[in-house]
Amino acid sequence: MITISVREIAPIPVPVGSRLPAGIKFGRLRHDYEIYGVSRPTHNGAANHVLGLPETIKAAEPASVPLTKDWQLFAVNLLSLARYGLLFSSLNLTQKDIIKRAFAGTYIGFRAFTNGKGWDDGYADYINGKNTDASPMQQETINTGGNVVELLSDILRIGGKNVYKVRTLDGTRSAPDIQQINIVKTPWLIVKATNSQRVKVLDSQGIWTGQWIEYIVEPFPQNGGYDNPAAFIGKGDYNYIASDRVELLPDNAPLPNPYRYFK
Repeated sequence: MITISVREIAPIPVPVGSRLPAGIKFGRLRHDYEIYGVSRPTHNGAANHVLGLPETIKAAEPASVPLTKDWQLFAVNLLSLARYGLLFSSLNLTQKDIIKRAFAGTYIGFRAFTNGKGWDDGYADYINGKNTDASPMQQETINTGGNVVELLSDILRIGGKNVYKVRTLDGTRSAPDIQQINIVKTPWLIVKATNSQRVKVLDSQGIWTGQWIEYIVEPFPQNGGYDNPAAFIGKGDYNYIASDRVELLPDNAPLPNPYRYFK
């Protein structure tokens, strides 16, 4: 008898009727298990106790841009909307504290988005009042598996690699209007950060068989299991992603769910 050691979680549903706009070319970023046949921890040769790793996909020409006060407010509003359906300014004090912690956890320096330029590295976190006299934190041009991107080209050859040109938010400008750019209206500009997970397969005695379930994908955990969204940001309004990571979507396709749970 084989049993699975896994926490049962119902998949987060895509709202009924949610479809990508017609007449615009989109692609879905493939998960690690779709590319390699195994999860990121297994593909990376991680130690057995490592059950999940961020499923990051760097742009071909990554750049770090300053998270100014307005971009940090945009980021915290994304987290707030995902968890409470409200802007940060509309939350009560308890809710604000929860979102502040989620923001700090998401943008700490060892996370993928800030990559050594977080508040704990001495950069300014205006939301939590950390290092406010220093330069602002910086965010790198990173996406994660399962998300949708807007394609601005057919396959191009750049730097010896096949890539698609994809739309990004221009971090050198002021942050956009959160009412217009968010996970509902423009999901191709907002990353729902994902972790590539693996789960041990146990025998009837509860002993690990040496096998894994490799296809589980969950949200970054910092927002309490809700979507953990971040801006798909860069220096300019486009960048490039390797073409083998992109699955072309049909016109007016249903919005894919970036997560996959064991059931």
